[in-house]
Amino acid sequence: MENINTRLEELFSKTQWTTEECEWFLELLRLKSPAELQQYFQEDYLSSLFKEQPADIHHAETLLQQIHQKAGIQPQQAPVVQITSRKNWWRVAAAAIGIIAIVGVGYLFIPKNNKQEAQSIGRNHRPANDVSAPTSSRAMITLANGDKVFLDSINKGQLAQEDDVKLVKLATGEVIYKAGNGEALKETRYNTLSNPKGSKVATIVLSDGTRAWLNAGSSLTYPVSFIDNDRKVSVSGEVYFEVTSLLAEGKKRPFIVQTNHTTIEVLGTHFNVNSYEDEPEAKITLLEGSVRIRRNSETKLLKPGEQAQVSSIIKVVDDINEEEVMAWKNGFFQFAGADVEEVMRQLARWYDVEIVYEGKPAEQHFRGGIPRDVEVSKVFEMLETTGAVRFRIEGKRIIVRP
Repeated sequence: MENINTRLEELFSKTQWTTEECEWFLELLRLKSPAELQQYFQEDYLSSLFKEQPADIHHAETLLQQIHQKAGIQPQQAPVVQITSRKNWWRVAAAAIGIIAIVGVGYLFIPKNNKQEAQSIGRNHRPANDVSAPTSSRAMITLANGDKVFLDSINKGQLAQEDDVKLVKLATGEVIYKAGNGEALKETRYNTLSNPKGSKVATIVLSDGTRAWLNAGSSLTYPVSFIDNDRKVSVSGEVYFEVTSLLAEGKKRPFIVQTNHTTIEVLGTHFNVNSYEDEPEAKITLLEGSVRIRRNSETKLLKPGEQAQVSSIIKVVDDINEEEVMAWKNGFFQFAGADVEEVMRQLARWYDVEIVYEGKPAEQHFRGGIPRDVEVSKVFEMLETTGAVRFRIEGKRIIVRP
């Protein structure tokens, strides 16, 4: 009997496959059970094949192109997987068939680099009761006096003014606070930017130059002008910050984020805060710089590439998937082992729909990504291909069945 592991090792050490090798590989994917595929495509196993050589993306693309050609898949329809390291080499194999269910884990490899590709997946017709992705921003700012300003009310220009601080929308769609040359504010006044469910990502530049991006179903409360030494804001939902470093009397002015009884102290850094109330824990992910997390009497210091998972305690992990964390800001759904309910919570916020479960959700986990500007039915088509879950759209209600 042919040693499959040996054959795979030979194939993935090559830069080009023959027709016979492509046929053998496709037949392996077709015939083997999920349990067997898991054994052959263990991430640690295939990554060990490349300990002596660097990851070669061109090599991977060449192999994948040959697989597509042999399978009769047109380039513009081909499932595409982004290969970023040696540990992701095995995904070339999975990309040949688009989706593989491996012992309760559905690996979704969906075109991310071309939106037209994603929109062409599955059925060619759109259900009459489909739900479209957000096409505009419904975000609004509540001023200190209670007035509400909708960010899409004008294309560009001044939206509001509080004393000598102007709220301006640029032609790019970005909203910024501009301090004038007049008398500064003598007391702290707060504004709140709210980005509801079913709204595109909202961006704002605070008066200190700090930039913030708000996911759907999120809010940010902040001073119109940072008068105090500590720059304090509060967050609900999910917000990504790029904090400007400021000095006061030769010392850095801290930037403090308050969320869900958790305090995040920043000295100038890039980080993401996910603190939706319907999530089991808050997650603070540091991409650059340094932050200190405090909850009650417990304190943790994060380094770049680490994530604090905060519930009743603070747990720090360093094996995070940054692509998954930042996917929302970059226009994608990205799943790295998410279960059905976690996926549904993301879809509920983005499409502004109600999720109803008929029976207990399947114990299925998903990996992969898809652009967030497709209809919700396109996401469901891919999830249903795993055979573990089914969906029915009833207006703004989504029925989930095992």
